[in-house]
Amino acid sequence: MGGMRIIYLAGIDNSGAGHWQNHWYWKLNGLWVDHRDWAQPRAGEWLEDLDRTLALDQGPKVIVAHSMGCLLLSEWAKRHEDRSIRGAFLVGVPSAESPSYPKQAVGFSSPFECRFPFPTALVASRNDPYAPSCYSRALAEHWGSLYHDVGEKGHINLQSGLGSWDGGFQHFRAFVQSIERFSKWDTDKSLKSGDEARPVRVNGSGKIGSGMPEQC
Repeated sequence: MGGMRIIYLAGIDNSGAGHWQNHWYWKLNGLWVDHRDWAQPRAGEWLEDLDRTLALDQGPKVIVAHSMGCLLLSEWAKRHEDRSIRGAFLVGVPSAESPSYPKQAVGFSSPFECRFPFPTALVASRNDPYAPSCYSRALAEHWGSLYHDVGEKGHINLQSGLGSWDGGFQHFRAFVQSIERFSKWDTDKSLKSGDEARPVRVNGSGKIGSGMPEQC
């Protein structure tokens, strides 16, 4: 899309047939980061998988991450830098302090410990069992992300019944267009994209270095 290679980071148990991420992959192609063990995420092993995939293409890239894939990217960004990554579209970023957080996931630290060196958009659902809205808003503010509240769509996964998730794709397309349009990300601008919601800059407060904002 727009001359940028899309890198897909799926969450625990992968994003199989019927998942919006899988739909987008077959529509737009790109590179899918694969893991030996999708059921038992280990940060060290998953980071190596991401490194190998990024090395396959030296051209400009945009990340599309869901759930644990978002935590993988934040973990990677704390230790690496790749100027070919032009932006990241992050959907359903989970909180490690959520009661539903998978205990088998090992080595993923709080995303509040990360600052991305590239533009990001964070997409959140109001009834995500892995991420309270206050957490998602505070994380978007911490990262300086464009924030999309898409209403009540659960974890924005296969169980949400979104199919190809056209509304989300409109947000993604607008995000990619914004990266192409501006050489420097301007957090004071917002872009119209789709009918679900309008992206806003959030004003919540979160404790840097904590997995859960104080007001949650």
